Amino acid sequence: SGRGCVVEVPMFESVVAFNLIEHFYGQHFVPPKSAIGYGRAMAKWRRPLPTADGYLCVMPYTDPHWRAFFDVAGAAAYLEDPRFLDIGTRTSHVIELYEIIAGLVREKPTSFWMEALAAREVPCAPVIGLDALLDDPHLAETGFFQTVETPAGTLRYPGVPVLFDGERPQPGAPPHLGEHSRAVLAEAGFDEADIAALLASRAARQA
Repeated sequence: SGRGCVVEVPMFESVVAFNLIEHFYGQHFVPPKSAIGYGRAMAKWRRPLPTADGYLCVMPYTDPHWRAFFDVAGAAAYLEDPRFLDIGTRTSHVIELYEIIAGLVREKPTSFWMEALAAREVPCAPVIGLDALLDDPHLAETGFFQTVETPAGTLRYPGVPVLFDGERPQPGAPPHLGEHSRAVLAEAGFDEADIAALLASRAARQA
């Protein structure tokens, strides 16, 4: 028909929809088969885990992942534990399982886990502190942080995370108080005499 489409993205509904992908859980059924909230995701140790010198995110899922993790951790005895033999038994004992992982991860530094687990294709990533973001190699390579020259000096901004045709939009410095008063008032229909009166009375500010 050639009609344009109006797209609305309400924040509250968007956040609820995202979080309930997992957490609606047994509430999909009528009547419900469980309380709301996915127990696996809400387990105490389902979080970044302290290593000997930092923090690590690690999330084995498949049988090969778990075999590789326990092998790397030097805890092969858990491979024969009936609680952890397959996805069904692991799910039933997931809280104990995550607590065991936390205890093992604490014993070695983050670099050990990253190298050993990545080599075995176990999903993992280091937890990066705020200070480290400023010198992060990936962010530096992608030109994430950008600078803007302003009358107040050089300002640095976090970049726009979305690329348009492979390009990151250049940020602009925020205007000073009253910097655009004349243009905004003129666009709103005020003539020069009205604008001058507003500025003189300080009902409007000018930079």
